[in-house]
Amino acid sequence: MTVKAWVKALRRSLAEPTVQDVVSLFSTIMNEAVDEGLIAANPCRRLRINTGAGDERPVATPEQVSMIAGRARLMDRVMMIMAAYGGMRWGELAGLQWQRVDLDRGHLSIDAKDGALHEVGATLELGPPKTKASVRTVHLPPFLVDLLAELRASHPGLGMCSRRSRVDGIGGRTSGDGSGCLPSPETPSVAGIRSRPVCTFMICVTRTTRG
Repeated sequence: MTVKAWVKALRRSLAEPTVQDVVSLFSTIMNEAVDEGLIAANPCRRLRINTGAGDERPVATPEQVSMIAGRARLMDRVMMIMAAYGGMRWGELAGLQWQRVDLDRGHLSIDAKDGALHEVGATLELGPPKTKASVRTVHLPPFLVDLLAELRASHPGLGMCSRRSRVDGIGGRTSGDGSGCLPSPETPSVAGIRSRPVCTFMICVTRTTRG
């Protein structure tokens, strides 16, 4: 197989940036082989690899965000605007807890231990965000702070336990009226492992800890 045919085969299963990395590494190895006198020439020397940037991802304008969010209920509107202006991933939004939100200072924090919601098998669990860089403080624009304050005032039980709850069918419990969550009771410690309920903006899940 020639190098060109090999690269063509790579492109059938790998993204272009990955192909570029593989070919670049292979070319470096071939240059070393040339320097050592093992081969006469680098077979990659005339190979053309597309290094141009891909198409730019479309980004919604502030007007488009407002138009879309304006059609949603308050809870969903807040989540949409936080995603748009806070750069938060879905797991970070779904795992957000009031204790991580500081309305007075206008920011929220993505915690290293339980800053994101994950689906593990058929269970929803709080855990670390996607990368170390995801552990951060997100500064909120004033209008978003006002929206969060409105949400808190209109849903005082949000992110807290409530007896008026139903099972939502996706592994946690949440209220039908947005008033709060009904977690499973805390389980006794077994071999030093204890499970306790934790409520986020959107759902109540069980967090497992040691000790």
